Order: sequence, then C-alpha cells, then structure tokens
Amino acid sequence: MKRLALFFVALLLSVNTLSAQSLATSQIKEFVESNLRNFPKSTLQDLYKSFFQSVYGPEHLVTDSAKVIAYIEQELQQDFNNDYPVVQNVGVNGRYVRLNLSVVKNGRVPASLLARCFIRSSRYKSDVSIADFREQWREVVRYITENGILLDNFSQDSLYIENLLAKGKYVWVHSPQYKAAYKPHYRVVSREIFEKEIQPLLMKDSRLYIVPDNRPPVKKRNKATRYAPHTLQKTAEIMKRLALIFATLLLSINTLSAQSLDYVKIKAFVDMNIGAFPKSTLQDIYKNFYQAVYGPEHLVTDSAKVIAYIEEELKQDFNNKFPTVQYLGISDKFVRVNLDIIGAEETRISTEMLADCFMRSSQTKGDMPIEEFRSQWRQVVDYIISSGIQLENFSQDSLYIESILAQGQYV
Repeated sequence: MKRLALFFVALLLSVNTLSAQSLATSQIKEFVESNLRNFPKSTLQDLYKSFFQSVYGPEHLVTDSAKVIAYIEQELQQDFNNDYPVVQNVGVNGRYVRLNLSVVKNGRVPASLLARCFIRSSRYKSDVSIADFREQWREVVRYITENGILLDNFSQDSLYIENLLAKGKYVWVHSPQYKAAYKPHYRVVSREIFEKEIQPLLMKDSRLYIVPDNRPPVKKRNKATRYAPHTLQKTAEIMKRLALIFATLLLSINTLSAQSLDYVKIKAFVDMNIGAFPKSTLQDIYKNFYQAVYGPEHLVTDSAKVIAYIEEELKQDFNNKFPTVQYLGISDKFVRVNLDIIGAEETRISTEMLADCFMRSSQTKGDMPIEEFRSQWRQVVDYIISSGIQLENFSQDSLYIESILAQGQYV
C-alpha cells in the first residue's frame, strides 16, 4: 500500500500543465473514454492525433487562402461518412474543434469563410513545449495501460510516437483503420473563432451535431470486464474481438524451444523476474530473455582470459541474497550461476571448472533467427503493457531494444 500511495503521489506531482489548468486524471479519463465511445475503432495513433491537435491546433502554419480553398474543394469530391459529427471537440482543453467539411459540401458554410478561419487558427501559438507535451502524453498512455484498455498496434504506435517526440516533432496522421471506418474530412479551427463566425450559421440548422465536452461517464468496469472496451451494449461484438485478438496472439507465437511460447510462459517469465528482482527495468528483463535463447553473449575460446575475468570479479562485493543458480524462464536451455559457488564446500566447483562450462556453453548456438526472436520479444512487451506493469525508463528502453534488433543484433 505504501508503494501504491507513493506511486500515485508521484504521478500527481509529475503532471505538467497544458494550459492554465493542470491536466487531471479526470480529464485524461474523459478524453480517452469519449474518443473510444464515439470512435471505437480508434487506435493509439488516433488518440494521439486528437491530443496534439488540442494543444497545437492545425498541423502547419497556413497563409495561402487560395491553396486552402483548393484543398478543401478537392477533398469534397471524396466519400463522406454521414454519421461523422459535424463539430467535434478536440482533446482535453477545448481550445480547438474539428469542423466536418460536410458543412461546406451542403452549402451551410462557404469554403472561403472556413479557409479564413482555418488560416487564422493556424497562427495561434501554443505555449506548451514539446518536452512538456511529451510528459502529458505519457500520462495518457499510462492511463490506458493501467486500465487494461486494448488498442490495435498499441506497442508499435507507442514506440513510434516516443521516437517522433524525441526528435522534437509531433505531427502524425490518422490510422488506416480510422480512415476506413469514419472517412474523416475536417479542418481544425480555434473554438473562439468557430463560436463567433461559424456556429451562428450552423445553429440555423437543426441537423447540427456537436460531440460535447462532458458526455455521461462510462460505468466503472468490474474485474470480470476489465479488459472490455467501453460500450456495454456491444458486449457480443467485444467478446468476438477479444477472442480474435487472443487467437491471433496464440497463433502468431513462434517457438523458443520444442515447446511454443504461450501466454502462460510469458506471464510466468515476467512475474518471476519482477517478483525476484523488483528493481528490474525492461532492460534487465530483456537481458534475461535473450540469455534464455542465445546463452552467453559471445563465443569464448581463451580459457586463461575467462579465468582471469572470473578471478577479478571475485574480488568485488557480492549480494548474499542473489540466487546461486537462477533459471532464466521461457527456456530451460541456460541458467545463471552465481560466482559465489566457486570454492564453496557444498559444491567444490573450481574456477577452472566453471570457466570450462562457460566456454562450452558459449559454443552452443541458439538456432532462433533474430526476426523470430524480435517477434517473441514483442509479445513480452505487449504483455507488460496490457497488464499495466510500470517499469522505469520503459519507453526509452523499449525504443533502444527495438533499434538493436532492427540492426540484427541482440546483446
């Protein structure tokens, strides 16, 4: 309970501001749940787009009204989704709205007026730095993981967004799923400009549909429905979707040894590592994982050097609580042997004997291709995310590990 209390205190203290008001958990909750309630096929990519639009507005500074009008008219030739809202509040702070281009298509708002409003909105400068924005976004991701909300491509999207923000950028497009389902055609406009210049035109028409700021709250889910998305009326559809997700997960798992790597083994592996070593980071869990598959990091042939390294290491401090023999999990192919075993009366293992075992183990080649290993590792990361397990430096470690594996390396 003390650790939980400290975690939530730290969480609250770490929240920066998006505007004059701090971003509270209730705001994050409303933002995520209203998006998924209104657009259930949204991915993390789509939530992110709404989030950055609420802070930075239109993606680019625009000055050429002729070009803006031309783009609008070109987009009007495409298919529209009649159920897509005419006006949609964006993100968490209510500073911007999305205005559906259908209002231009049906003659309710002139293209020239929308173009002027869009251009002026693009000139608004946000006082939120990328670094502050990144911290705010991480709070959103943390809320999603802690509440067990399942989103397609969550891990990949999360990594891409972190990489984008690490470069000092923030613009990203809607996901293919969102585009196919909702056919979005809109422009982001300042709420202030919208209410003064466009809303009066729309209020003359009873067909106006605005997604409000504060929709009725989603009912709190009990443990039995923790991993269900938000709409209780769609339970059957949800269960089918979950069944497909888990079926795909099980079918896509490759083998680490003769036995397939299933959800139970992933859970046991992660829980064992965190249970035995609670200060572990993703980096430490990854090291265990690749050692379980590939064994020692390098092929070793010089016994004199191995013995010298062992003897040098024996002079350092030891943790008496560190296990003498540690099973790495996932695979029973390799174990870790603590150097305190050398010279112990009950084992009588010499430095030379351990060095010989280590060298012979290094010659045992793991037969798993890097791409297959990478796919397996992503299953572990997905489990950690979906279980809401909090690890220090998770995003940075995850990105770094992905970059190593992308280069065909693993150590």
